[in-house]
Amino acid sequence: MYLFERLIWMHRTQDQADRNKWDETERKEFGPSQVRIDPDAKEWGVEDCLQIEPTDAGSIYAINDRFLDVRASFQEEKRGLITLLFFAFVYVLGYMGLYRLSLEPLFWMISANTTPWDRPVEAGDWVGVVLGFILLAAAALVVLRYGWRWLRVEIFTQRHLVARFNRVTRQVYLNRPPYAGGVVVLPWEAAVAAIDPSEPDHHGMSGFVAVVFSKERSGSDYGDTVFLGRPMRGSREIEGLWEYIRRYMEDGPNSVPKPGRLLPLSPWPLEPVRATFRFMSPMWRSSSRPVALLTGLLLVPLLALHALSHWISLLLCWAPQWPEIIRDAGLPGKAVPKVTTLSDFGPELAERIFYNDKRDEAKARPPRRKKKVGSRESA
Repeated sequence: MYLFERLIWMHRTQDQADRNKWDETERKEFGPSQVRIDPDAKEWGVEDCLQIEPTDAGSIYAINDRFLDVRASFQEEKRGLITLLFFAFVYVLGYMGLYRLSLEPLFWMISANTTPWDRPVEAGDWVGVVLGFILLAAAALVVLRYGWRWLRVEIFTQRHLVARFNRVTRQVYLNRPPYAGGVVVLPWEAAVAAIDPSEPDHHGMSGFVAVVFSKERSGSDYGDTVFLGRPMRGSREIEGLWEYIRRYMEDGPNSVPKPGRLLPLSPWPLEPVRATFRFMSPMWRSSSRPVALLTGLLLVPLLALHALSHWISLLLCWAPQWPEIIRDAGLPGKAVPKVTTLSDFGPELAERIFYNDKRDEAKARPPRRKKKVGSRESA
């Protein structure tokens, strides 16, 4: 599911009028933004080595001497929910509505001059069937018209979001659908990980490596943010994945352990089962084993339905495709891809991205402290 990525891109590309209206509503409802960036906080860039054992965190698609492919989706383990709603819609409106209440009675009335309810055809039956078909078809078209773009955050889109770290070109390539930003090229030296090794380890299953590509570090007018890895078990595992990526880029594939298992890009049915049951891991570790086992058994029907929907959504998608220049990047004699700039999105989107990024930076900037004016002591 790429709902988060789509919402982020919608936020970055909304026009100025909508953004101003949203900010005003947010200010009235919630007050000033409480999200602040500490200008004195240490930035953990690509030059900063962590004193921690690197781990692949089960998040690697491919690794070789040239590039490292890492999972780059924030909510991929939750995919299947929209697919389930889609097929429920198809069943209720398509089968029960259009077919059972309209097309099937119409077939009986035309072919046998009777109805499925074993009574002669009356004039009102023709009116009811035709009118019902028109209304149900119109409802289906309206739902698809306004729901299609949200349906595509999970099905009829690319199967995975991938971040490719190319150590030869010293670049990072993000492969996302056009509605989530598309394929972009970013300089490796601009990467900053949102981590703090001084903090205690927070255990859980919702952590990701957030990597910001800073415009200040790159000198470009375009920056981006990506969330890497599967849901991890705590701060140390998050830091371990970042160190794995950093050492690979700085020192090569021989400096990191070989991944225990590579993630498949094909719709392998075992992956949805692993993703669905993965959320039980914290309960299994923190609570009593009998309670965790009983809870898991009670939830088996729902978990199985989610896993099936997850797998169906994978089958209805296609493998991510890279442009040829990125596929060949780092090979002898091949061109180095151009770093993405705002102009690559066209003048209208470039203006919107620039405006919204500036607004976000201003909201996150700490407020200026007013200087206290003290009374002058008399001599």
